[in-house]
Amino acid sequence: MIIGRYLLFGVMAIESLALPYFLSKDMYGEVEFYKYTAFLAQFGLFGAGTGYIARYLKSRISGLTNVFVIGAILQSIMIGLVVGGLVGSWTIATLSVLTVIALVFESIVKVREKYLLAMSFKPILSVGILLLAPLIIFYDISIQGYVLLAFALATIIYVTIIINVLNMLKRENHEIMSIWRTGFFRIYMENIKAGFVLNISTALMFLFFYIDRAIVRNSFPNLLGDYSLSFSIMQLTIVAITAFSYVNLVEFGKQASDNTQFKQYMFKSLRRCFLLYITIGMCSIIFAYVAEDFYQYDAVFETTLLMVVLFGFASVLGSLNAAHVYLGSVNVMTILMLITLVISCVLNFIIPLTTLSDYYLLLSKTYGLYLLFSILSFMYIYHRLHVTTNDSKVKK
Repeated sequence: MIIGRYLLFGVMAIESLALPYFLSKDMYGEVEFYKYTAFLAQFGLFGAGTGYIARYLKSRISGLTNVFVIGAILQSIMIGLVVGGLVGSWTIATLSVLTVIALVFESIVKVREKYLLAMSFKPILSVGILLLAPLIIFYDISIQGYVLLAFALATIIYVTIIINVLNMLKRENHEIMSIWRTGFFRIYMENIKAGFVLNISTALMFLFFYIDRAIVRNSFPNLLGDYSLSFSIMQLTIVAITAFSYVNLVEFGKQASDNTQFKQYMFKSLRRCFLLYITIGMCSIIFAYVAEDFYQYDAVFETTLLMVVLFGFASVLGSLNAAHVYLGSVNVMTILMLITLVISCVLNFIIPLTTLSDYYLLLSKTYGLYLLFSILSFMYIYHRLHVTTNDSKVKK
């Protein structure tokens, strides 16, 4: 699983290393900004994807997958219309629709435990960005058009592969018709209800870092390329950790019925994750030092160092956050994340945003607060597991 994850990440790494070489620092930063913005739209599903996964694993409801696909695609179109109206950019609106559709099919593959296929959208997107790079290098296409074409190509390829692998077009037609008779809207709303709170928590986490990227873009435009490249290099560390997070949502569900096994599996996963973090984190930091000199950037090494140390360790602890779903404590995690986000936003108004030192202070504030959140979340999970395990022993 981890090896396969890194093979997929290798494709993304090639993109991350090639684009800064062929594009100017400003253009590279803008491409990465549009990519990151597109993935913000996934939270407009209000947790329908997470709810679908949880409900699918608990009870194989007839027609549930078709309800999810049809409902989520309709919802993605609504998301695009809302985004287009709010931000006045139909490029971002279309990117939002394409991204949501891809992530809908990712959820379908994930519950069937085809994890590497589920993780393939971003590597396919990287291939599309590389293949279409001549358009922006030689033919002066706009950055928005370039990113939009890459997302469209990647989504078509990704969805086509999944449909063929899962033989989705060979399903019985009467199953689709039965959906409407059993209450399409009711079934789809149950998906949202099952995943809504976790979706809010994840959206808050995503927004937590998106705000920083937006601030860097507006207040430190000359460092947006440094920030984007550092974030990509940091992914060398995070990719293994997110593999654990990715799988844990499903695997924790299998262990949730036995508190003792659940606890053992969770800490086994944490130990493996931490060892990978130490090993690969050092490689990321060394690589950042070399990359800063190679690309003639100004702050890649320092930025990557902050990200790997603070965000990397926070992500190790955060790889267990899926446990909240099965411990019934998602609300607690959401409240913790909301408080952390509010504190971060308040501090944004206090921190001066003029010098290079202010840039590092901004990042230290954000990633330090996220580490604090992850520690508190981990401590609460440990507490709940301790309590539930003792309760189970008393009942026996």
